[in-house]
Amino acid sequence: MTSTDAIDWRACGKEPGAECGTLAVPVDWAKPDGPQVSPNMTRRKATGQRIGALFYNPSVPV
Repeated sequence: MTSTDAIDWRACGKEPGAECGTLAVPVDWAKPDGPQVSPNMTRRKATGQRIGALFYNPSVPV
């Protein structure tokens, strides 16, 4: 993965404003060319003042 990799966000779900995407990442960061996993992600853009980001991973097994 390089700094030029990006998530291809697209509209998803029935909720207005929700965007979904995936990004392939190594299963083992010590082996960046090894097997990869592509977690599904959903985001909602801030509607007010932006103060940061929240990333939540509900214990998904690999």
